[in-house]
Amino acid sequence: MNIKAVEEKTGLTRANIRFYEKENLIAPHRHAGNGYRIFSEEDVRELQKIAYLRTLGISLEDIRLLKHHEVSLHDVVKKQKKVLEKQSQELAWAAVLCERMLAAPDRADYDHLDIERYLSEADGPVMDRRRLAGDSLGLFRLWGGLITWSAISLFCLLAAAAALPSLPDRIPVQWSGGVPVSYVNRFAILACPAVCVLFRFCLRPAIGQRVAQHLASDEVLTDFLVNGLCLLTAVIEIFIIVNAYRTGSDVRVWLCVSAVIPAGLFLAAAGQWRHR
Repeated sequence: MNIKAVEEKTGLTRANIRFYEKENLIAPHRHAGNGYRIFSEEDVRELQKIAYLRTLGISLEDIRLLKHHEVSLHDVVKKQKKVLEKQSQELAWAAVLCERMLAAPDRADYDHLDIERYLSEADGPVMDRRRLAGDSLGLFRLWGGLITWSAISLFCLLAAAAALPSLPDRIPVQWSGGVPVSYVNRFAILACPAVCVLFRFCLRPAIGQRVAQHLASDEVLTDFLVNGLCLLTAVIEIFIIVNAYRTGSDVRVWLCVSAVIPAGLFLAAAGQWRHR
């Protein structure tokens, strides 16, 4: 097909199509007789993919690397998502400054523009809210981080190893009216650190898919939920160890304790995300 037909199929201008050809992102054949470009269906598909990635702001260099299979699409999109998030924060901050300038009682012209005035005004409550947002989201990401997971898993392992020698051969895992009704071998306590590993490296993709069904796919939120489940596992482990020697503790209290910290961080971060 000729370049006019490609324009109609892709929605790109002739100048854009020739630019991508010049950048060696497509290579249409040339008619032997008149030298006109002859585009194939594959050329059209390539142009559509290039145009789509460009709408996401992905650079031509990254697109070139993708075409040569030197990087994965997942890595490129993940990197671009971070760039867009940063740009979104900067644009939101610029909008705040614009609002302050428009709200000023004396609308100065360019010659009398006092930059320090607006910056100093913005350094009050607005800056405090930005710092708060950074703190809340930072703690949210920290909770979902690999370091936090490692700390929880190591705690589970050390607690199980320390308690194992002194535990009775059979430890209670289920109670009714304060009386144990179900027992397991004491070595079952070692399953708790193994469950943490299972959550992080085996069940994490499934949890991420469930999150994506209701929200935009977000690895930070997925990691946050995974580490929350690991914390719950650690609390249950301590509950079992403590009740191996005495009874009467209410597991519901322990579970509520394990939920307080992650729930607080989640609500704080969600509030900041909503107002970003």
